[in-house]
Amino acid sequence: MPTPSSGPWDLVFDHNGKIWISEHFVNKIAEFDPLSSQFINEVSTPAANSDPYGITVDSTNNIWFTENNSSVALIGEYTSGGQLQEYKIRSGSTTNLTPHLITVASDGNLWWTEGFAGMIGELNMTSNTVSEYPYPQLCKGCGTHASGISIDGNGLVWFDDSLQNTFGSYTPATGTFSMYTAPSSRSHPHDGLQVDGQNRIWFDEQYAEKLAEAVQ
Repeated sequence: MPTPSSGPWDLVFDHNGKIWISEHFVNKIAEFDPLSSQFINEVSTPAANSDPYGITVDSTNNIWFTENNSSVALIGEYTSGGQLQEYKIRSGSTTNLTPHLITVASDGNLWWTEGFAGMIGELNMTSNTVSEYPYPQLCKGCGTHASGISIDGNGLVWFDDSLQNTFGSYTPATGTFSMYTAPSSRSHPHDGLQVDGQNRIWFDEQYAEKLAEAVQ
């Protein structure tokens, strides 16, 4: 990595074949060119403690990432034109708000998990507004830690919660959640969650050392 002890966290390929990486420990994102095998760009956030975590790319090649520290709690955008912009998730207290992984829907809206806040968030690109949606807690007193996120072909937003040992979906059209317990007890589903082309949900069960598949 171009900066020592950077803590590379997540990565995404942009539409030009470049790889963008979040550098969690040094508050930067970096761009790597696989053809030249060289890093060609590195972008710092204004905050010295932003802790970039999840990263994704939209249809017009803008790079989006989460700023994971609850004292910062922003959504960052590095535009295809080379401008860094940030979006405030909420006004007031950001206690426990630790945005984790992020993805983009077919309508261009951004979705992310909010870690210890027990919510998922959405940035509506038409109105330029942020909404947060608290999901049901199936395990009382277990705490909450939402991390993985992906969107299926029907527009359902899927996510997992490691402390709740659950995964679930949010239907934007109805504003409703459906929650499910992970197959293995105390399996700790965490970052790794993806929906495939057949709308099956795949996620890691970290402590169970298993890969889970959920068929709708």
